[in-house]
Amino acid sequence: MIQPKRSRNKYVWIVAGLVFVITWILLGLVHEPLAQWCEVTYPRRVAMNQAVPITVHYFDILKKTKLNVGLHWYRKDKSWQGTLSTAETQPIVSGSGEHSFVIRIEEREDLGYINIVLFLGKTGRWSDRIEAGRTEIIPVKRKVRYLKLKTRRPYNIPMQGRSASDGRGDETNGSEAGSSDTLRKQLSSKNIQKWIASFAYMIAALLCVLCAFRSKTAVPPHYNRHHFVLWSLFLGILIFLGIDHVFGISSSLTDLGRGISKLHGWYEERKLFQRSMISGLYSLIAALLIKTTSASGKKTLGLRLALLGTSFLITLYVVRSLSFHYIDVLLEHAINDVHVFYLAELLGISCVITAGVFCRIEKR
Repeated sequence: MIQPKRSRNKYVWIVAGLVFVITWILLGLVHEPLAQWCEVTYPRRVAMNQAVPITVHYFDILKKTKLNVGLHWYRKDKSWQGTLSTAETQPIVSGSGEHSFVIRIEEREDLGYINIVLFLGKTGRWSDRIEAGRTEIIPVKRKVRYLKLKTRRPYNIPMQGRSASDGRGDETNGSEAGSSDTLRKQLSSKNIQKWIASFAYMIAALLCVLCAFRSKTAVPPHYNRHHFVLWSLFLGILIFLGIDHVFGISSSLTDLGRGISKLHGWYEERKLFQRSMISGLYSLIAALLIKTTSASGKKTLGLRLALLGTSFLITLYVVRSLSFHYIDVLLEHAINDVHVFYLAELLGISCVITAGVFCRIEKR
């Protein structure tokens, strides 16, 4: 008995809803990574014009460096405004220990929250930091009778291209020549990976063109309008991802989104937006897989594989663009100078290439 169309659509939306809920729950279990080099003791809430006592307990520092601590402030709508005040830089020789600071909260109009930002560096400049962390936001009240302290590990601030080992170990090679050779080797390896991925995108896009042309020129009963639309969609996505791979459009979009979120005051609640985007994307992919299987005819192995590969690539780029820092750390991890991100990218492109080959050898 043929299932009614309305009933099939209802089944698709039920599955998509379940995928959304499961993804939402799983993403909620993932937490932002904590800094492993220190713990911070600070008040749960503070008052205007109050001196804030801060104690930083640091661990296993292997190089001579400097500890920098400052307060950043937010308006009552939680929009970030910048640095409020800083403490005097404290030198650290090596090993473990603690430093105490007292920073007064300067008066600002519409001051609602602060947080503590701390980092290690040789010069005391943020651009030269080798480790960094931040606390959660702390509410600023009109009056606080007594300070209730708590000790927490701060959230880790990723270095964005600098090795985490620069400040806490790996002193075996300190010569400038050795560092220069290592950097040159990494840059050369990264360029090779980019060229390989770009070439793979070209092959996948060419196969999508051939498959779309074959679907368009097929005669009944082999002609299916959905096949041509889907292959054309895959082609457009691959072209965009290939251009982004070369020119880094997603990085600019990430910076733009971060600036907008800080300007409108929902940067601290960005995880809700991130979870919604990823969950919605996975539910949409699940719905498309089911619709492709049910509406595109029996011979849909190539299409399903292409949809799977393209969806994987889109998810990879969306997750990276939404700046999940704890996922960025995994994607930037290198195995024999090959980044995990490029391995995952090549896996998704390989699915599309395999799907194109299946389409070309399929009997009409």
